[in-house]
Amino acid sequence: MSFGRGYGLGRRALLGVVAALVVGPQSARAGETPLKIGIIGAGPAGLFLAHLLGRAGIEAVILESRTREEVEGTIRAGVLEQWVVDLMRDLGLAARLDQNADFHTGITLQWQGARL
Repeated sequence: MSFGRGYGLGRRALLGVVAALVVGPQSARAGETPLKIGIIGAGPAGLFLAHLLGRAGIEAVILESRTREEVEGTIRAGVLEQWVVDLMRDLGLAARLDQNADFHTGITLQWQGARL
């Protein structure tokens, strides 16, 4: 199974994906109890992992101490790496990002009040 380009997923997310691929999609084993993966935390890594598992046919249950409104109302990333933006686009998750994001076009270096 391919998730697109060679994305550098975090170690915890990668382990979850690997575990899911080893066990296989729940539809592949007739007569067995359907596989569910528990994910701790509805942060960016947990939500990405749940989405990727869902695409593989594996149900994920996300355990989060905050309410849905708190999770959705919290900005968790001030800056997204380009590979994350590319992954979101590949997965069809970037509509809001593309509509509302401020794009970074460069940097200004400054030392003791003077631009370098």
